[in-house]
Amino acid sequence: MQVDDTVTEQELRRAFRDSGLWNLGYTFSQALGISMIYTSLVGRVKAVRKLAKRHQQPNLQPRLL
Repeated sequence: MQVDDTVTEQELRRAFRDSGLWNLGYTFSQALGISMIYTSLVGRVKAVRKLAKRHQQPNLQPRLL
């Protein structure tokens, strides 16, 4: 399976580790070979990126003291 250009291998490895698929006996290579798992891992990477980007945005409305 070809790795998506926008997702790095390091990010995919982190998503694989966080998913716990290794507990089920899958290796990283086996997981990438299964299209449903690969799609899920890429989706997780993109969701983590989106969440991180959202937390980096400045607060547009200052808090009232």
